[in-house]
Amino acid sequence: WIDAVSHRLTNVEPHVVSVPHPNRPDDEVDGPVIYHRIRIGRLYNRIFRKISRLDPYPYIRRVAGYARKIGAPIVHLHNAPHLVSPLQAFLPSVRLVLHMHNEKSFRIPGGVARLVGCSQYVVNWYRQRGYPAEKFSVIPNGVDLGRFVPGSSAMDLRRAHGIPGDAFVVLYVG
Repeated sequence: WIDAVSHRLTNVEPHVVSVPHPNRPDDEVDGPVIYHRIRIGRLYNRIFRKISRLDPYPYIRRVAGYARKIGAPIVHLHNAPHLVSPLQAFLPSVRLVLHMHNEKSFRIPGGVARLVGCSQYVVNWYRQRGYPAEKFSVIPNGVDLGRFVPGSSAMDLRRAHGIPGDAFVVLYVG
């Protein structure tokens, strides 16, 4: 979702910050999108996160440092309400957009510039519980019909995946 949307943004320079991808470099430019993947070394992880439980330079501080370095005026978080408070502390002048894809109870001391939900139901769930946001919006999840064109029949798909023709099939997408 993040990758597809960031490639369609205009009038902004989209940066995607995330954990490392096993098959991609830590820093990469793909068309208009700049990717910065934050790697935490094995030794660092073992000493500071597993043995001592003290993390002098946590992931969120690294994210904030990158946002500060590029001068990001807006940070858009996906399903990570636990990162709102630390980001507000590290980046007090940045406008935060919190994009939620499900119901998650959490507390944030201050508001976010916008709370986005993938459906009106999700937005209403947060609004009814008094979550502080200047604005609430809905951006539905979707499918790129140019990439995912129906072409195979159900029987062709069953054969391709070794599913008997009379088997009861449940597809969960989440």
